[in-house]
Amino acid sequence: MANRSSDESKEHRDLITMMINYYQSNGYTNIKADLDGCSQPDQINGHIPDATVMKNNIQTILEAESCSTVDEPNMSLDELVRLVAQALYDTMKIDGDVGGQIKLAIIDENGMREIPKRDVDTYITKW
Repeated sequence: MANRSSDESKEHRDLITMMINYYQSNGYTNIKADLDGCSQPDQINGHIPDATVMKNNIQTILEAESCSTVDEPNMSLDELVRLVAQALYDTMKIDGDVGGQIKLAIIDENGMREIPKRDVDTYITKW
């Protein structure tokens, strides 16, 4: 678990809660979240994700990050998406099948919107 200040911890919990609400309202089931009062997600390669959800027998792994949770409070949204996308890509290249789909989404004052895979690919340096 990352070391977060009280404000960062609240922000992180709020992001996870918003993701869970989004996926739940879109028909996802078997929702697990690393939050008090929720069933904890299963470990994946020694890591407990922030949340996991299921739809049509496909598990989606959810991680919540904000500029403050990656210790870069002045990072732009574009830089944050690039950082997270690259980290996910690198993990998949090293670990192979991580047990589900990985998607990126932006959560802001306009709500939550998934980033299409074709757009995610523009953020990644493939190797």
